[in-house]
Amino acid sequence: MKIHINAGHGGKDPGACGNGLQEKNITLSVTLLLGEELKKYGFEISYTRTTDTYIDPLNIAQKANGDGSDLFISIHTNAATSISANGIETLCYSLSGEESKIAQCVQSELITATGFTDRGVKERSDLVVLNSTSMPAMLIELGFITSKSDSIMIAKSNFQQRCAQAISKAIGEYYGNSKVKEDYEMREKTEIPQWQTDGLRNLVKSGIIADEAYWSNKMDKSVTVGEVLGLIGKLVK
Repeated sequence: MKIHINAGHGGKDPGACGNGLQEKNITLSVTLLLGEELKKYGFEISYTRTTDTYIDPLNIAQKANGDGSDLFISIHTNAATSISANGIETLCYSLSGEESKIAQCVQSELITATGFTDRGVKERSDLVVLNSTSMPAMLIELGFITSKSDSIMIAKSNFQQRCAQAISKAIGEYYGNSKVKEDYEMREKTEIPQWQTDGLRNLVKSGIIADEAYWSNKMDKSVTVGEVLGLIGKLVK
């Protein structure tokens, strides 16, 4: 199976800008990470761009159509005039059919992995990369570059890596690749070091974290990476 990944914007078009970040740089970084994650599980990958170059939307769609890809993914970050806007959303041409089902899987895994606000899956039939591609297609908005809390995380390489892993897990599971699920679950079990768990426990005890009962209970059992990232986002808002 072949997947075409588009890093949104590029070259003369920086995309959304905010908090010292340019969308085109974030999208290229995540795109390359995602490609490597998907390759691990046997998917064939093609890219719209692998450097800081501009390609217009129609040519992006035509390139994906021309290379025989079975799935199209466009990576973006969001922006808004209100700095309070935050969260992840996934766009597709229609809320019916296969592309909507895949988008729902991707959206769910991203929220679990990041702890970001879930803005859901939305229909956008007006976008060229969604209405001019011949295969199932989605456009993923990985948080708001104009949000202080989102942008702090978006800029981090480990956050970008987790987004790539979450997307690949969702796609692998959708197409029946059980190895994706097993590998992701192993990371989820091992990536929270003891010092981080102890640090969260201390924040609970000192009263910095408001929901003491919930987090005390979590520290006695388990905490996911997504919950940690979500908590950090709340603390910096």
